[in-house]
Amino acid sequence: EEAVGILFKTNNSDTEATSKLDQSIHLLVNAVGEKTVRARGYRASTCYAMNNHRGKVTQFHNEEQFDGLCKVLNSLLDGCDRESADVASAKMVMMLAQTFYIVKEEDINSEDRTKRIYPKNKLCHHPIWLDEDFWVQALFQCVTDSLSNSGVMVRVRVRKSASEKSGRMRWHDLRPNDRADAASQVHAVFFAQLGALAHSMVEFGCSVEKACAFVRRLSVRHQLPLSQRAMLLSHLLSQEPNQDAKPE
Repeated sequence: EEAVGILFKTNNSDTEATSKLDQSIHLLVNAVGEKTVRARGYRASTCYAMNNHRGKVTQFHNEEQFDGLCKVLNSLLDGCDRESADVASAKMVMMLAQTFYIVKEEDINSEDRTKRIYPKNKLCHHPIWLDEDFWVQALFQCVTDSLSNSGVMVRVRVRKSASEKSGRMRWHDLRPNDRADAASQVHAVFFAQLGALAHSMVEFGCSVEKACAFVRRLSVRHQLPLSQRAMLLSHLLSQEPNQDAKPE
């Protein structure tokens, strides 16, 4: 956490501060890049420490600090495997890489987003984004978290006898109308999360064709209604000019 704090320190211009910055970057790069269980904890704590700075500062004015941030994030992705903790860390890297930025020409208004350079620009060619297993695991996490937070299953009524018997709610315990309502809500959550991840795939360098193939496979696997699948594909294809493929 101290090393992350130095990375985000606003005054790193003198020689001593520059030396501490270099040491902190080296420490973080080595710590988060290891493929060990211990390093998995380092990756998670580093992500959360960086996330704590989002409300304080998002623009970097020192190019060495910004490059250091990019190196740390890239090393963090290098160390990530497909365990849930690392998938969660990689997802947070995606968010952080689109939050912090630097404006090369300081005389330009930083509010002009077209002049901003984000870590995403340097991370979009990382091999993790080409691994479909990562996106599948990320989607599972996003859908699970969203369902837990939305309370979809909590709002569904259960037959009193079934509830008293086991104390747990099962799918076949639901009334037909409740089952249809729950399925509709689950599909809505899945639709939203799949659409967001497909968009992220394109943002981080995947081709529109690859993102569309991902949407098709996951939609069929999880029985997403055809109309919703077509909407997702149409949105993706609209991002690529002169695209002849059909949403269906």
